[in-house]
Amino acid sequence: MENPQETPKNTSKRALWAVLLILVLAAAGYGVYAYLADQDNENVNNSNEVSNKNTNAVSNSNSVQNANSQGNINTAAKSNSNSNVNAAVNGNVDGNSNTNVETAEWKTYENKEYGYSVIYPLLWVNFNRVGEDIVFAEEQGSFPEISIVSMPKTATTFELQKYALQNYVLENNTAQDTTIKGSLAFRLSGLSSTQTSMTNNNNWDLDALLIDGDNYVYLISGREARQYFEDVGNSFTIIK
Repeated sequence: MENPQETPKNTSKRALWAVLLILVLAAAGYGVYAYLADQDNENVNNSNEVSNKNTNAVSNSNSVQNANSQGNINTAAKSNSNSNVNAAVNGNVDGNSNTNVETAEWKTYENKEYGYSVIYPLLWVNFNRVGEDIVFAEEQGSFPEISIVSMPKTATTFELQKYALQNYVLENNTAQDTTIKGSLAFRLSGLSSTQTSMTNNNNWDLDALLIDGDNYVYLISGREARQYFEDVGNSFTIIK
């Protein structure tokens, strides 16, 4: 039996189906390609987003660290500043405590003949010496000591004694006019270059306070007694 011959109509149908199949496959392939491309883009975007987040996180972490470091630096600086301030304050307090002597329990010496009173350290003694009203010291013949001399007043006594003090040879000396409880006074302090039998030092502290009273001019002298001299001098009171 002979096979029927293929007609042109059947051939056209097959060609059409082949074209449709190719189009379907192409469309399917394009869809798959597009899907995969979208996935790749999404992955890339997600990766970039994660990267950006990580970068921001690192940046924020660095910022926090920097802020913390700066805060620690500032805190340390403030702490050091406070420590310096406290040290400076404590240093001043200690310095003042070294220069200010407690005088509440000091003894009082009163000289009715020359009309004055003065305080002196509790553990010191007082004694007389030729040419001086009174001498104060820890013990007789030792330094430090403070002495007082009363000189009858004339019109020139104060100025002559002041001139003599100013011309006394002292090293690193300071001199100034002042007042003591309303009375004209003159202060002098420095290092004496005169060696005495009571010290082996060629330079020793000398302080002097000259006070112009009503009837007398008073000279208070201190030798190696600078720690006490100001308090003694400031306590000097003329008894009228």
